[in-house]
Amino acid sequence: MIECQQSLRLGAYLDGQMSPQERSNMQEHLALCAACVSELERLERLSDLLRSMPRAELDRAALARLHRWADRLPQRGALRLAETLAAVAAAVLVACCVGLAEQASLSAAQGPSPLWEAQAISQTAADQAGSSEEQLAMWLADDLSGKARP
Repeated sequence: MIECQQSLRLGAYLDGQMSPQERSNMQEHLALCAACVSELERLERLSDLLRSMPRAELDRAALARLHRWADRLPQRGALRLAETLAAVAAAVLVACCVGLAEQASLSAAQGPSPLWEAQAISQTAADQAGSSEEQLAMWLADDLSGKARP
């Protein structure tokens, strides 16, 4: 548990990352706070221990592998984004298919199709004199007016 809020800044003090004014304020605080002095001593021992440890050396092959891996990181991010977007697209496609299947089953349960659908299905080649837009407009007009075309 943190006994003093100033102890959070002891690492910056120890590493020399404070302005002269901040450093002076911290030294004044250390003269009054035993908890921070104790924590600073612990951090100094830890720093000394880390400095005394031998540094691990990477051979050229390991260093080259590390560089290649780091160079591919942006590509991996783009690949993850593409995979995520593909998964979202697949989920949307599945949801649409399920929705269409439900709509088809509801339409079948509701009985006969609207007039314009029935006429569109039964329309013979001989009756197709006008363009498809005109035919569609006529079917819609007939369906909306409630009239049946012969």
